[in-house]
Amino acid sequence: MITWFGTPVSVAGFEELYRLELPRIYNYFRYRVGDGPIAEDLTSKTFEKAWRNRPRYRRDLPAAAALFARVHQVAVPAAENHLIRENAPLSLIYDECARLLGAYFDSPLAVPSVRAYLREVIDWAAAAREAETYYQRDPWPCIVNTEVNSGNFIADRAAGTLHLVDWEMPRWGDPSQDLAHFCSPLTTLWKTDYRMSPTDRREFMQAYRRGVRDPHLRDTLAERIRLREPFVRLRGISWSAMAWSAYQGDFAGVKNPDTWRTLQRYMDLDFIRSLFDPFLRPRA
Repeated sequence: MITWFGTPVSVAGFEELYRLELPRIYNYFRYRVGDGPIAEDLTSKTFEKAWRNRPRYRRDLPAAAALFARVHQVAVPAAENHLIRENAPLSLIYDECARLLGAYFDSPLAVPSVRAYLREVIDWAAAAREAETYYQRDPWPCIVNTEVNSGNFIADRAAGTLHLVDWEMPRWGDPSQDLAHFCSPLTTLWKTDYRMSPTDRREFMQAYRRGVRDPHLRDTLAERIRLREPFVRLRGISWSAMAWSAYQGDFAGVKNPDTWRTLQRYMDLDFIRSLFDPFLRPRA
């Protein structure tokens, strides 16, 4: 299994993480205990603990990027494979999210401020999905896993090999799907406390490009991911909103305490804004 942590994080890397996460963590404690020294002290202790434990961090991101590049370049007869086609990839995600968010919007448990913001996001996505014509005009079809995360890897340290498992929902689509999903905070934070920093992300993408033979894909990768990323995040937060409501209602399945804590974290308004404000309110 890939672990996000293990090798030492540099001082510069930790400072970058601190700048990114400080507002969200402080606002979380402020919501729980109110303004004042208690929230400040809890925030400080959170970062102190992270700093003390930094030598245990390890990242297998370059190896994962190289594996993605190999998978996406597997030769498959386009006309003969049985995989589901993503002919309208952004609309496909939008339709699923509209259905999932409907359960949250209709729930009496929905937080009004969160509901209002998510309505703004889904309305934005209704218009933004027209950008899927980019993929239709310039397709780069390949096998995509669609739901890859760190738990989908098996690493053989002795042999120096890495394997991608769990192919329950593969599709014939664009490589940006796997890359955007793998880098999403909703993916990295699901079972860990790791949120990919800009430096980590840049190095991951560089490692992926090094493994890609087609110069056109290398040249267009940034735009493919830019258009796909908000929709991948929308899918994750829509599922989380639906599950958050279900966990407090007549959910018949097994309720995992860790999953519930993560859902509470994801449904914090500040966290959701950190996912979508860069797309809804880009800086000039």
